[in-house]
Amino acid sequence: IHAYVSGVQSMNLDITFLGTSAGKPTTDRTVSGLLINRGGERILVDPGEGTQHQMIAHETGLGVKTVLLTHVHADHSLGLAGLFHTWEFNGRNRPLTVVLPEENRSYISQIQSVVGGDLSFDIRVIGSSPGEAPIDFDGFQIKSTEAEHRGPAVGYEIVEDDRIGRFDQSRAQAL
Repeated sequence: IHAYVSGVQSMNLDITFLGTSAGKPTTDRTVSGLLINRGGERILVDPGEGTQHQMIAHETGLGVKTVLLTHVHADHSLGLAGLFHTWEFNGRNRPLTVVLPEENRSYISQIQSVVGGDLSFDIRVIGSSPGEAPIDFDGFQIKSTEAEHRGPAVGYEIVEDDRIGRFDQSRAQAL
C-alpha cells in the first residue's frame, strides 16, 4: 500500500503476511505473523513459531525495531524465542521494543530465559491497555485497542499524524 497526498511527502505502508493460520498450521499456511513497514519503521506483529523462516522466505530481512504482541498464546508469540536466539547469535546490539498486554509483561523475561538469559541487545518491554498510545514514531503512533480473546489481549492501530496538504482554491473553483 502506498499513499500520496498532494503537496505532502509520500508515505509507504508495506504489509507482509508471514502466517495466517493461527493455531492450526497447514503445509501451505503457517501460524500467525505480520510484518509492517511504515516509512522504514519495521514492526513485527504476533510472531508465531517459524516466523523467522517466513521472513527469510519472503526476503523481508530479520531487522525489526518493534514487536507487537496482541496476546501471548503460543501460536502468536513462540517465534520470539527463535528470533531472540538468532539476533543474539548475529550480535545484534540495537535495542528492541516489545509491546504486549499489561498483564503479560513478565512473558518477555520468560522467553529471554529460554534463550539463555542476558542478550547482546536491550529489550524495552511496554505493557499496554486499550486506549493507550504506547509508542510514537515519526509521523504516526501505535495505539492499543480493545480485543476479545481468552485471556488478556489488545489490538493495535496505526494512527497517522495530521499532515497539512495544499489546497488550490482557484483549481477547486474551476472544477
